This record gives sequence, C-alpha cells and structure tokens, in this order.
Amino acid sequence: MLSLRRVAFATGFTFLLACDAAEDTAPSCEQLALPPPDEGFILGLAGVPQGTFGSAAAPDFEVGFNRLADQGFNQFVPVFLTSESGAGTEELTYFLPPSATGVSDELSCLGSRNPWTASSRMKTVLPGYLLVPEVAPSDPLDSALVSERIQGFVTSCLGGDESLLASVYLQDEPANNYASSSLDADPNNDFRLENVAVLAEGARAVVSAPVMLVEAPIPYFVPYFGFEPELEKQVLERWEEGVEVTTKSADIYGFDYYAVDLTEDFGVSAQVVEDGLAAAPKAKPIAVIQGFGYADMGIEIPTSTGRRPTPEEVRVNAFTVVAAGAEGVFWYGQSALTLDDPDQSLWQAVTEVAGELRKLSGTLALPRVAGDVGNAKIRVRAHADEAASYWLVVNPTNQDQPIVLAGEGALTDSLTGELITDGELSTTLKPYQVATYRRAKCQ
Repeated sequence: MLSLRRVAFATGFTFLLACDAAEDTAPSCEQLALPPPDEGFILGLAGVPQGTFGSAAAPDFEVGFNRLADQGFNQFVPVFLTSESGAGTEELTYFLPPSATGVSDELSCLGSRNPWTASSRMKTVLPGYLLVPEVAPSDPLDSALVSERIQGFVTSCLGGDESLLASVYLQDEPANNYASSSLDADPNNDFRLENVAVLAEGARAVVSAPVMLVEAPIPYFVPYFGFEPELEKQVLERWEEGVEVTTKSADIYGFDYYAVDLTEDFGVSAQVVEDGLAAAPKAKPIAVIQGFGYADMGIEIPTSTGRRPTPEEVRVNAFTVVAAGAEGVFWYGQSALTLDDPDQSLWQAVTEVAGELRKLSGTLALPRVAGDVGNAKIRVRAHADEAASYWLVVNPTNQDQPIVLAGEGALTDSLTGELITDGELSTTLKPYQVATYRRAKCQ
C-alpha cells in the first residue's frame, strides 16, 4: 500500500439454556443466530474504484461511504493512486488541511465536502506523514511539530472530535524505503528510520487513536529484482534492520503482499501474515491484499501477465490471511479501476467477500480454540462460545486436500445455515475452496 477494539457483545444465554433443557417448545440448535458483527474487525479499503464518490472534482463522500458501509467495510485509507508511478485522481486534497497540499479551503477538509464528517459508519485513516510535507524522508523530524500539525488537523478538520479517526498511519513501508535508499549513491538521501518513532510519539501526545504501520515484505519480492548476490544481501539486511526498528512504534501492523499472478499457492499469503505476527507480536495484525492487476497499476514483473485476480482468488486470498490470524484486511489498488468498466468482476468479488467476512466477524471475536483438520496444508481458525464452535477452513493450494473435522452434533455452514452432517466430517476441499462450519453444543 503505497503513500499512505473489539466491541463487546451480549449473547442470548437464556436461549441457550432453553435449548439445553430440550423442551418441546425450545428452538432447535440450527436456529441459533451468529454472534453480531464485530466492528473491531477491520475491513478496509486503500482506494476505491473511480466513480465511487461521484465526480472527482465534486465528490459526494456521504453517499459513497454509506454504500461502502452497506457492503461491510468500516475503514478507509485516502489513497487515490491509479499507477505506482504516483498518478492519481483528485480526491486526496479533501482529506487534508490546505497547509498540507496548497489547495484552497474549499478543496480541503475545511470545505463543504469534508469526508471526515460525511458518514458515522466509516472511519478514515489519517496519513500522518502527509501533515509535514516540508520534512524530507532523509531529514530529522520533530515530534512537537507532528503534535502541532495533528492537533491542528483534529481541531480544523474533525471539529475537535478525534473519535472520527480510525488510526494514524505513520509512514508507508519505512523498512522498504530504508533498504531502497541504500541503493542511492547520494548518502544525503538515506531514509531516516528514526522518524517513524518520532511520528508515533507526536501522534500519541495529542490523540488516543492507534498508530498503524504497513510494510512491504521484501524477502518475498527481492528475487524479482535481479540483484547480484552481494547487493541482494545488503538490501535484505537493511530491510531487516528497518523492520526491527520500526515495528516497536506500531499498534496496528502488517505486510502488504500481492500474491495474485506471482504464486498459485496462497499459503504464501498466510506465511506473510505469520511473519508480521512474529515481527510485531504486541500489535494488532492486519493484512493488505490485492484489489488490482499488476497491469492496472503499471507494475512490470517478468513472471507476471499483469492480469486481475479472479473472484475465486479474491475470496481465497482474503480468507487465507484471516485464517492465518489477521484481525483486519485492507484491499489496495482499487483506484486503478473504474465503476464504468464493463468488467466489474474484481470489485464485485471484493465487496462480496467483505460482506461475508463482516457477517462472520462476530465469530472471530470469540475466544480462540484449537483447530485441527488433519492436514498441515489447510489453514484453520477456530473460535467457540457456550453455544457453538466456529471453524474457518481454507484450502490455499491449487490441489484437492482431504480434511477431517471430528466431533458430534449438528455441523452447519456458518454463512448459509445449511446442515452438512450430524457427526464427524470427512471430506475433500477443492483447490482454493473456503469452508465455514458451525457445530452447535446443544441438540
């Protein structure tokens, strides 16, 4: 993603007790409702298809945000890039004060189209580093300046209501930038890792919103760069140093990995999430995944055709990272798409998967329990409460995979409620198949 608490809920224990009592008038276990959606589970977008907010010159953020919230999303990162070269549409200025962009008040968050107050259903991530545009990445940053700029932003753009903030995004891919700057012959252009901690300190001094950091998992990409072995070793060492330094500043942390057209095994996406968990064990883990084709963003990779993800790939990628432990998913790159494109299959798949994950998010907030289906290639995430256990089971591979789900009682599909079996399940998951199971604890 370039240039960018868990809500408590009540469960109906009286309903559960009635089921346990097995009274003739009690509802069956199949009628048990899923736990209500958990707004603490992040379903976010770093960019949306052009046209989502109407005209880029006169956007309607209220309508756009409410439509996105209807589809299950709850966070937005103001990224409008249509190419990795830096090209983009015009909406970004509305999310920032004029001091950060040089535009008129009306084209900023001070104007009548302030996106921060447009909808209570969508929270937006503040790219904190964009509030100090005069400080180059190689120059030292003062935390007092950061605090002053963020406080001014809260006062002028949020009307003093910092609860409108989803989080403060510290810096985009700092370890990647630090590693890349080592390739620059000018030592004065070296990226300052220390600025990440300074941004975090300045933000925490004036707002209670969490601070977020997203990093590029360079070890997964460096083989495509064609570096000589010694140079590759240098880049990886610098990247590892950067990750070690910057992760300490993040409350929310994750890697952006765009698997589609790079691998046929989405288990790699799970490994990337696990790497993020290992790098920042105290942070809330997120994953940034692919809402674009490499050709859409003007990215040339020798082994890639540049094609867009298929609906099946969108679904397996998202469910795989969640099964691996992500507590939030951001899709990136959709700004390269348009709503008037005859082929809406990619965007439709993203919105459908977001809806499914939002429906299941309440189950993901329940206590974690052990999950084993007898196959190490399958990604499993299991949760349970007094009423039922819930299983998210994903085959991230391009081959059939057998699974066995032991247990007794009615096993249903968590999303559809369809009865699958009354006991142990022994079945085969097709390539890229996602299965959601619920086993009620009453009969």
